Amino acid sequence: MRWVLIAWCVIHLRRDEEPRWWLAIGAIAGLALQTKYSIAFELAGVLVGMQLTDARRHLANAWFWAGGGVALLRPWLGLMATSTCVGSLLRHRHRIRRANDR
Repeated sequence: MRWVLIAWCVIHLRRDEEPRWWLAIGAIAGLALQTKYSIAFELAGVLVGMQLTDARRHLANAWFWAGGGVALLRPWLGLMATSTCVGSLLRHRHRIRRANDR
């Protein structure tokens, strides 16, 4: 499913000439990287395809780098939210809320 979503976003990126689609691609790639690393093959294909066509101008855009940052930070943020004091506070809050609902 995430492979298709990335392809759909790339199609819209090319069709609309709207570089903000890189953020959506980065968010989807970040979620996909949390479950399977094989998404890296699709991302590599997208990058090679962009390099070999006139769409290489999108790779020099700041939105491309922002999307890459989102893709790389998304798994890290998820890990930090579940394994640090922030995650502990969220779990504790959830337990209190569940206890109050009983």
